Amino acid sequence: MAQQSLQVDVNDVGNRNNKKRIIIAVVALVVLLSAAVGGWLWFADSSEPPLTAPSAGSQPVQPSESMYVSLPQPFLFNLQNSSRSYLVQIKVQLQVRGAVAHEQARKHSPLLRDALLKTFSSADPEALRTAEGKDELRARSLLDVQAAMQTVSGHPQIERVLFTGFIMQ
Repeated sequence: MAQQSLQVDVNDVGNRNNKKRIIIAVVALVVLLSAAVGGWLWFADSSEPPLTAPSAGSQPVQPSESMYVSLPQPFLFNLQNSSRSYLVQIKVQLQVRGAVAHEQARKHSPLLRDALLKTFSSADPEALRTAEGKDELRARSLLDVQAAMQTVSGHPQIERVLFTGFIMQ
């Protein structure tokens, strides 16, 4: 038997590595393009009708889209009971429906901050230690900001008061 010599062509190995790199790059490019097109189709779906300005004397048109108004500064206040003082910090966002309500809430945010601060500073610190107490404070806050918005805009505008941060020390 003749002895076969195994010779490996160095150029052949380099070509295989280059081919693998090209295939991986093409697959990655296809995946990225697919993701980009899919994302564009997902977020570009505008099945809702465009907002129109309300005519004079009519109710504002508010689509069912929820929007949030973030009050930029957290509320920081002291509460006292008979034995000690508590420092409380609450971060708040307001849920509204539609662009008109969103704009009204942003426009009147100082009034809303004032209403919330009055509500928060009159809270019972012992009640705030429970989930039920926080829920009660959230419900009273909602009523107070709705009343404030009713006086300036003729509509309650605010759907929910959300506590996005709550610290009590």
